[in-house]
Amino acid sequence: MQRVVSDALLQETQLEITYDSMSGKTGQSMTVHPHALIHRGQMCYLVCTCWDYTSQRRLAMHRIRGATNTYTPMVKQPDFNLPQYLAQGHGDFGTGEMRNLDIKVSPDLAAYLEECKLTADQTLTKMDDEQGWYRLQTRIVDTPQLNWWLLSQGSELVVLDEPTVRQ
Repeated sequence: MQRVVSDALLQETQLEITYDSMSGKTGQSMTVHPHALIHRGQMCYLVCTCWDYTSQRRLAMHRIRGATNTYTPMVKQPDFNLPQYLAQGHGDFGTGEMRNLDIKVSPDLAAYLEECKLTADQTLTKMDDEQGWYRLQTRIVDTPQLNWWLLSQGSELVVLDEPTVRQ
């Protein structure tokens, strides 16, 4: 399955697939125009348009039961840009909405975030306290993955904004 989809991506051709949706529809036949594959942990998703529609969809590869390369040229979406699509949070299954993030982080976490930035334009400022903590401020795509990461940091991080995240 993966090989047929990958070949169609490289050849920029349409696929005829049989797909089992999450809503319970099984064996749904679809004509798709593949634009990208996104790997999210162990999961792989096909970013595509279906039939004559122009909106992007993410189809879980493990739900594709059959795929045939039609060798018919795909209908390209001229405004589709994968880096931009991912930057808007679609790879993390957010809505693409941006939020301001204002957090206080431990010195160890600050060192990590200096190396592995959350965003290219984040600011990390040493705070004037005994523990040597830092304040990180940035504008970032709001995703469930981000909220999970914030909550997973335990005592290494304090959210200074948005009370719903702190709870």
